[in-house]
Amino acid sequence: MEELIELLKILAKASHSLLKKIEGYQKFRGEPVANVHTLEGLLGDIKKLGEKLPESKLLAVLTNWIETEASEIAKFKDDFHFSFGRDLKELIAKQGTSLKGQLPILRCGLWTIKADFEIGSAVIFWGPEVEKVKAKVILNPQKIVRAIDDLDQDLKKRSIGGRELLELVFRAYQRILTINRVSAGEKILLVDLLGELVFLIQPSEFKNDPRRERFREYSRINFGYDLFLLRRQNLDLKVQEQSLRLTVATFDATLDKRRALWIPENEEGEGTYYSYVSFGQQ
Repeated sequence: MEELIELLKILAKASHSLLKKIEGYQKFRGEPVANVHTLEGLLGDIKKLGEKLPESKLLAVLTNWIETEASEIAKFKDDFHFSFGRDLKELIAKQGTSLKGQLPILRCGLWTIKADFEIGSAVIFWGPEVEKVKAKVILNPQKIVRAIDDLDQDLKKRSIGGRELLELVFRAYQRILTINRVSAGEKILLVDLLGELVFLIQPSEFKNDPRRERFREYSRINFGYDLFLLRRQNLDLKVQEQSLRLTVATFDATLDKRRALWIPENEEGEGTYYSYVSFGQQ
């Protein structure tokens, strides 16, 4: 009797979990192409739960249904692959930006989208796969556009104005020369200068009491973006009669984040790696 009761408990638990999963599956089944990867994941869960059922008519019906749905999902995946690029291009166009490239790698302004149709997610990079900034974005055109829009807004929110940035860069450069007892006009690694720049932009509240919530973030991407804006503004890039100079990185340096920083050349995502910064008389 105890064995029978235990088996019935196991069956009841498996049946209840199975019912919940199938009900969840049905909710997404109304839009199968848009939800194909969610359906695939749920169907896998249902299959695992079904393996806990004993041999019965229920198991036979469930097995046949899973096989039919798996075949349908394969077709939905093909449809999704076809419609994804088209729908994403239309949404991006409404934002005033163009979409370039071929799946699975697409360029959207200053960002690169790398789609993985097997797992149903995308990775967003800064520039031509320079820096990974957001992973596991659901492979949904609306969600990807929203993610890129959030990244654009964050860049603008943290941006430092042209002339202010130029003067801060000059101050950071001068501080590094002084600290390291280096002669004026010497080249400094851009990454080293960024570290000094981050210190200079901290609010007085942070300097008086350095807490995480008072820290002002300013990343490599923020710096590269602001240098792009600075150069695009056609300002006289001089401070105290000394001109800003950037040195293009060698090929080997581009493979090392410590020695190179990618800076866009235009809104279409073309850009160049630079290694050093200096100020000097022209």
